[in-house]
Amino acid sequence: MKRTPRPGQRRQSLKPRPHRLSPCRLRPEPLEPRLVLTPVIDVGDHLLRPGTLGQEIDVYVQSANEGVIGVNFNAQVADGGVELGGAYDGPEIQDLVIFNESDPPEYLFDGKNTGTFDLDGPWPESPPFLANQWEGRATTTPEGVTVVANGLLATMTVATLDSATDPHTPYNSGTWDLFLSDTLNGPTDFTGVPADVTDGTITVSTHPTADPGPGYSVPEGGSVGLDGSGSSDPEESFTWVSPVTAIEHHLALDSIVEYQWDLDGDGVFGETGGAAERGDELGAHPTFSAAGLDGEDDSPWPISLKVKDTTDLWSDPVATHVVITNVAPELLTDQPDMEIQLDDQPISLSWQFTDAGTPDTHTATIDWGDGPAVPVDSLIEPVGGTPGEIVAGHTYAAAGEYAVTMTLRDDDLGEVTDEFTIRVIGAEVVGRHVLYNDSKWDESPGNPGGDPAANAYDDNAIAPDKTPLLPGERATFQNYTSYTKGLNGIIVDIAGLAGTPTADDFLFRTGNDEDPDAWPLAPKPPNENVTVRPGEGAGGSDRVTILWPSYDAANPDPTTQAVAKQWLQVTVLPTPNTGLSEHDLFYFGNALGESGTGNFGGVALVNAVDSGAVRDNPHNPYVIPAPLDDFVDYNRDQWVNAVDFGFVRDNATNPSTALQLITVPAAGPSPGPEAAPADRGTERAVLHDAALGELDAQRRVLAGAEPCLAELSWLDSSDAPAGQDRFWRGVDPAQAAVEKLLATL
Repeated sequence: MKRTPRPGQRRQSLKPRPHRLSPCRLRPEPLEPRLVLTPVIDVGDHLLRPGTLGQEIDVYVQSANEGVIGVNFNAQVADGGVELGGAYDGPEIQDLVIFNESDPPEYLFDGKNTGTFDLDGPWPESPPFLANQWEGRATTTPEGVTVVANGLLATMTVATLDSATDPHTPYNSGTWDLFLSDTLNGPTDFTGVPADVTDGTITVSTHPTADPGPGYSVPEGGSVGLDGSGSSDPEESFTWVSPVTAIEHHLALDSIVEYQWDLDGDGVFGETGGAAERGDELGAHPTFSAAGLDGEDDSPWPISLKVKDTTDLWSDPVATHVVITNVAPELLTDQPDMEIQLDDQPISLSWQFTDAGTPDTHTATIDWGDGPAVPVDSLIEPVGGTPGEIVAGHTYAAAGEYAVTMTLRDDDLGEVTDEFTIRVIGAEVVGRHVLYNDSKWDESPGNPGGDPAANAYDDNAIAPDKTPLLPGERATFQNYTSYTKGLNGIIVDIAGLAGTPTADDFLFRTGNDEDPDAWPLAPKPPNENVTVRPGEGAGGSDRVTILWPSYDAANPDPTTQAVAKQWLQVTVLPTPNTGLSEHDLFYFGNALGESGTGNFGGVALVNAVDSGAVRDNPHNPYVIPAPLDDFVDYNRDQWVNAVDFGFVRDNATNPSTALQLITVPAAGPSPGPEAAPADRGTERAVLHDAALGELDAQRRVLAGAEPCLAELSWLDSSDAPAGQDRFWRGVDPAQAAVEKLLATL
């Protein structure tokens, strides 16, 4: 093999050299002595391909950015080899470059040198020599020029071949020292500056070994994960003791970088996509698919694995197998537990299924839970990639909860079942709401102050803080409104609504005591005020809106307007239109102008406390509008101002006229005997406490603690004892007023 010398080099024949070369390093005149930190060279451990020319190894130097003026670079494999008198043959250094005048510069001495000197002479001119196991180069810098000893110092080109043989014998394995610190020509150092060198190693890579696992099992039509992670490479981790230095090296140089499988038995490894019939064939953990394979005819199924390391060496393929087991047919779909309405029948259910045993035929039965199992309505066998289909329908005669089982069998008696529950329900009330109809909150285009009609805008006016009073419960502020237009709107959400309800499908009563069975009937809304919006209620239920004409204090006929200042009992009747199996009963109340504060003795008093709440909580829709659930925006116009104050003044109540915080019976209305007479002693005590509480409120008004802007003087209107002035003249008529009130009971 010949190599053209660089400019300035002369051809020489390679002559035998002694084991220890005589010094031939370039030694330029020393410059002024200066203090530098020792440059550091770490040669590293290098993995090379077997039997290959031209493999490069870069050598770097590091220092504290100090300058040097020249380098003597010596590199040696093992002890130099037998050609140079050594004992250990090994990979040979073909070339050594310390600068190449590249732009931009690559090497430290690029552009800062006076030429390179080949310390061991030129390349050999004739076979069988490639080079040898020692190579050296030297250079220096022009006078006054220094090189910062940081970066790429040199590149060695190494051949893993033995040049002493013809043809050259490849090195296919082994590890050797790579010395820079102590070679046949001395150490690598810088002119006048020694280097701190850590020598390295050269290892020739060997082929890895594939391990596809001991074998696998998968059911027909299923899949199984494969594991090739047991594959290994000899250079992945090993210990080597240098025969030259006797130093023990712990090396980790190689790894597996690619796994290729043959899963479909076509002899082609590493297929993906449509060509990979049994799954993608790359990676340590592919998935094998047994779709379409038969457990008897195709088992065991052969698979193979080969692997590649970082030097592109492949292992030999290693085979294993997958056992495919026979299974029953497989359902691709199943039925969840479900609820249906009694009137939403018949129901029809379907399933899809496959069977890896394609010759099999199938039958299916279903037990609906209300009789013996019966054959399904239809069964279509799977064909090719199209799954089979099962269809079954049924009609339940009554509401209830039914355990259902569908059973699919193949002709080999393998079977699969699907078990689930069907709950058949009648209609059900799922939502009960009170709304502020015809208020600012349900305004619509053309009705900026409020829309009195029933429509979707009503949903915006549902009171979010109000809940129905249910049987057996005690009333609280959450169960009644303070709306000045009374209870002019109720919403009932009914799931499974059977028809279109009218006012006749409801029963309305009104009262203000704890005997709702004796309450008189409330005004019945016109039928046109009972509307249904299908699917717009809670959970997709049907929303039934019931509206009354708004309460008007000037209207003397309470039968033509919304209930106010009392309780409204609403009963949804079990009729063909509602579809309920039993009645549903709830209550909402109204205490016009009541803020939910300052109540005494179980009554919702409207008094000075409510006026004070207005004063202390003003709202302006142009600044901060009152929210929908504001407790003192009594007319729901988003203002809290003198108008709301006036509502309190004009609707003040006392313990006998206030809305009672009742406890309603646990059971609904019954046609039985009238309720037992109330405990009058208890009632007198309650009213006595309420009267004293109201008197205390008035005292706070006179003392200036509450505003005297509302006429809350029901006690003062009582006749005072003879010879005494009225309350506002400083005489306290409390006891006389209370006694007079209680005397009316």
